[in-house]
Amino acid sequence: MQKVRVLTGVYAGATIKDVVFKLEKPFKVGRNGGFITVCGKDIPGMPDRRIRIKVESPNSFEDVSSDEIVGTPTQDTKPQETDNQIIERLRERFQILEDMTEAAID
Repeated sequence: MQKVRVLTGVYAGATIKDVVFKLEKPFKVGRNGGFITVCGKDIPGMPDRRIRIKVESPNSFEDVSSDEIVGTPTQDTKPQETDNQIIERLRERFQILEDMTEAAID
C-alpha cells in the first residue's frame, strides 16, 4: 500500500503537519476544495477508518517509501492557559451574565 507524508493539511479542524499515512485514494477536488483519503487506523487520536484530509494541492503531501513508519499526528493545539487566566476568563463571563440579569430586571 502506498504511503504519503502530509506536509500541511486539516482534519476535523485540526492542522496536520509532517505525518505519514497509508493512502487510500489519490488527491481529488470536491466542492469544499482538495482532499486525499487516508487510513487513520494506525494514528493515535484518529478514527479507526478512512478519513479525508483537506489539502491545498498535490504539493501539500508527498509520496514516501513503504519503509516509512506511520506517524503520530502533530496537531495544532490551543495554547495552554494558566489557572489565573482561566479564573479571569470565567470571572468575565459570569460578570456578563450578572450584567444581563440586572438589565433584564430593570
